[in-house]
Amino acid sequence: MSEQAAQPVGDYDSFYDGLSPYGSWFETSDYGYVWQPRVVVDSGWRPYTHGSWGCTNRGWTWISDEPFGWACYHYGRWALLHGRGWVWVPGDEWAPSWVCWHESPDYIGWAPLPPETMSFRRHGWGMAVERDFGIGAALFTFVETRHMGGPLFQHCLPPRQNFELFRQTRNVTNITVLNNQIISGGPRFDLVRSAVGKSLPFYSLNLDRGGKMQRGGLPQIEGGQLH
Repeated sequence: MSEQAAQPVGDYDSFYDGLSPYGSWFETSDYGYVWQPRVVVDSGWRPYTHGSWGCTNRGWTWISDEPFGWACYHYGRWALLHGRGWVWVPGDEWAPSWVCWHESPDYIGWAPLPPETMSFRRHGWGMAVERDFGIGAALFTFVETRHMGGPLFQHCLPPRQNFELFRQTRNVTNITVLNNQIISGGPRFDLVRSAVGKSLPFYSLNLDRGGKMQRGGLPQIEGGQLH
């Protein structure tokens, strides 16, 4: 990589009050202060599973059903810590989502980008991110492509299938920067629409600049806009 890398630094003060009702903060040797949702006590919980994917003018956007989703799926990164489970590492760069994608006509998979990628600001990520940062099959969530048109939690396939599904799909990660904004590309919209078998909405993002989401608000769809 040509960019000068720096240690990931997250200002957890910006998120502390908003996330504290839903989980706990603790310090780690690798990432400093991290946050863990209470739902992690359920050993089956994974990030980017309770919600749905929406195609928008800035790419594939995670529409979370969780009250902490305003922060943890658009800022920062997720890490899987041995003996602790999934934790969120704060960051201050917003994107519709921060994931690595796999695709086939029958299956779609995604895995959170690791915290080390925060060292590169306003940086695009392609297929090489998987190799460069060791994003393995175990970190992915897979669904049948036909289920990409709605809520996904009930359709997430058992992790024991990940290694086979990983081999059956190809990496299609395509995060780019346009006019200083992150565009979260990934699976082909036409492929997903064909598999779903119905018209898929295309939303225009309306970002909340007033901080309402920090009080536990959930994303809202109004006409062709995703707030």
